[in-house]
Amino acid sequence: RTASFGCADGRSAEQGLSTWGGDFGEFVTALNVYEQMATIHLSQSDVTSVLRKYLEASNREKFTTCMSGIAVRQMFGSVEDMKAAVMNPPEEKRAALWMKIADPNFVGNEHVKFMLENAPEYSVRKELVQHLIHSFYDILWNPYDPLRSKLDVQVLPGEHAERAVVSITAPDFCLKQAHLAPIVAPRLP
Repeated sequence: RTASFGCADGRSAEQGLSTWGGDFGEFVTALNVYEQMATIHLSQSDVTSVLRKYLEASNREKFTTCMSGIAVRQMFGSVEDMKAAVMNPPEEKRAALWMKIADPNFVGNEHVKFMLENAPEYSVRKELVQHLIHSFYDILWNPYDPLRSKLDVQVLPGEHAERAVVSITAPDFCLKQAHLAPIVAPRLP
């Protein structure tokens, strides 16, 4: 119950628990369900507040999203260390990056990009997804925010070359009594 969800993507060689869009994808789904059940539209400040409260209360070490290497190059140019570029962009570029970061043409998390491009098919409000993107990067790009250390961006290198999908199940004992889940690497290094 303390593990973070990485992105279910065949370009990743990181072992762990994965889901579409990582923790970010699960969180936007939860916000969407809340909006639909409460019949409200969360504002940018509402989403930021909910995310901050979640990060403060969570015992998880990380809250993860992902970004393709291609999206990193589109947003940040040719950089030696892609992860560092995403985590710590130059102060003078942050305002321009903030304007692009929620544009589907620059979103490097494919699941989130699909949600933005096909919001009605996902039964989600496009603005809600954009609000969460902005909230995430507002915290991440603020070097003085104590919650910044909980945020992580998994950079996915190269092109897709997957050849299969593997579905893994674990015995009920492992999941419900021992609280264990299988750790998987989507790709071998």
